[in-house]
Amino acid sequence: MRPTRLHTPRWHGQAVCVPKHKEPARHDSDLPPSVPATLPALDRAIVLLGNRAKGELRASVRAELSTLVGTYPDPPTALRWKTALKSIRDDEIFGVAG
Repeated sequence: MRPTRLHTPRWHGQAVCVPKHKEPARHDSDLPPSVPATLPALDRAIVLLGNRAKGELRASVRAELSTLVGTYPDPPTALRWKTALKSIRDDEIFGVAG
């Protein structure tokens, strides 16, 4: 299947794609409002979401997370988004079996 691009800008790397067959399995609340377009930005978002799931973040880190994913989530939402983004990252790195 041909992947669908979630975010079109390309900065210093490949845009992150989500395979079409994966989209219906995810609920809207499982993905943040914005998905980072590069793997380094995606990795950084995953780390920051993990930190947010454990507690409050400093103002500068909070702003960085908001820029990466579109908003500052509550801890349970951060955990759901982290799980969803890890799945997207793994699909990008290891390919989609199918």
